Amino acid sequence: RRWNPKMARFIFAERNGIYIIDLQKTVKKIQEAYNFIKSVAANKGTILFVGTKK
Repeated sequence: RRWNPKMARFIFAERNGIYIIDLQKTVKKIQEAYNFIKSVAANKGTILFVGTKK
């Protein structure tokens, strides 16, 4: 298994060792994140984006 167990609810299916994410659930969570970031920015809050490289 190559994914974090916390992501199990977003896994739609598995085919030939490739995990397919549930796009409907993913879009909903992306919209929630967007709305949160938008409200933080509107209130002149600080947002820190962190990226990792493997």
